[in-house]
Amino acid sequence: DDDLASLAAVVAKCKEHAGPDVVGTALERARQDAQERAVFCALANVRKAVESNAADDAELERALRPRRWFPPLRATLATLAELRGAVDDGVFDDLARHAVTACVRAVAAAKERLSKLGAAPLDAQLFLVAHLLVLREKVAPLGVRFGAVPVKTLDWSGAKHAVAKLRHAPPKAPPKTFAAPPAAPTRPA
Repeated sequence: DDDLASLAAVVAKCKEHAGPDVVGTALERARQDAQERAVFCALANVRKAVESNAADDAELERALRPRRWFPPLRATLATLAELRGAVDDGVFDDLARHAVTACVRAVAAAKERLSKLGAAPLDAQLFLVAHLLVLREKVAPLGVRFGAVPVKTLDWSGAKHAVAKLRHAPPKAPPKTFAAPPAAPTRPA
């Protein structure tokens, strides 16, 4: 059973001792393998502890009180903290976006459940806000880039003008065709 902390330690040691020699190449392969396992473990943790978390009523009641974090929030923060050094930055950012999105959904669903369990509307709303603030506060130092993935776009702003210009332009003469050069005179034999 892989755990993120031990995989992160393997990745760190492999990075530390990597080099251009045969041992360095083997360590690079070990690092890549550990990173793949770390990604798998992180996704499994998020699925188990965040996406499919069915907190019972008692857990929700405890989380409603100020000093208790909702279990999916704890699991998200623990997973991201352990994963931080174990994978490359781009991979971490993608996994962090996934984990944070799942956590936000879980906290929002918990707020709705609290409302149905009879919690005061203001208490349920404060539960949501408090947990979202904790999530933001604890994820910020990890340096996650939540910005949108850059998408290349085409600039079509001048297309309408170009089409209109083509439609109203006088017809051009067909291009001249070039004939083959004249054959060299042949000498009678």
